[in-house]
Amino acid sequence: MLLDPETRIVQVCDIAALAAVSHDSAFRKVDKVMIDALSTPKGTDTRLSGDGGALRQNDQWYKFSYACNVTKGALEASSFTFKIAAPIPKSDWKTLGLW
Repeated sequence: MLLDPETRIVQVCDIAALAAVSHDSAFRKVDKVMIDALSTPKGTDTRLSGDGGALRQNDQWYKFSYACNVTKGALEASSFTFKIAAPIPKSDWKTLGLW
């Protein structure tokens, strides 16, 4: 509760993203997820969505889009849906702040 509401909702949705993606049989070894890696999420105090998420698996980053709903106060996610897109070229990682 010490985080500002915008930071808290992003962190809650990051956690929800990791949990949701890990249930996809093709992405069970994801070790890092950031919903705001490539662009700023859009939304309200109970919902974020965007197409600028990035996740890392086996030393490769992938772009994904998502929708994340959170409880009032953004203490936990109530739902998270996603669609994984193409791999992000390694030549773009440094510019995007990926490692």
